[in-house]
Amino acid sequence: MSCLFCKIVSLEIPAEIVAESELSVAFNDISPQAPTHVLIVPKKHFPNVAELANNNPATVADLFLLAEEIAKSRGLVGYRTVFNLYAIEGFSHGEIATLLNISENTSKSQLFKARKWLQAKLERN
Repeated sequence: MSCLFCKIVSLEIPAEIVAESELSVAFNDISPQAPTHVLIVPKKHFPNVAELANNNPATVADLFLLAEEIAKSRGLVGYRTVFNLYAIEGFSHGEIATLLNISENTSKSQLFKARKWLQAKLERN
């Protein structure tokens, strides 16, 4: 498989691995956009997140559990998760890697504002 993330999982390409489970591997982003910027990928290759969810929902759950473990170990007050689908040029058949990206929230005040917004929304419904 020529997938960049599969090569990281198999240790063919070096990465700063920060956590691992039976189903997933987490490593620091090589070009972080925040003080905490970790990529979490399933150990098994899936062409996209929909295929992952349809064929192995336990791995989807594992990605989020590993994200929570990393956030707690780093003392993060809050964090956000984003699924990215990368079409990597030069790969055969337009292979796509599925990964979960976690990064630190920038401030407690943002969490407070988000909580107030959500409470107001829930009260309206």
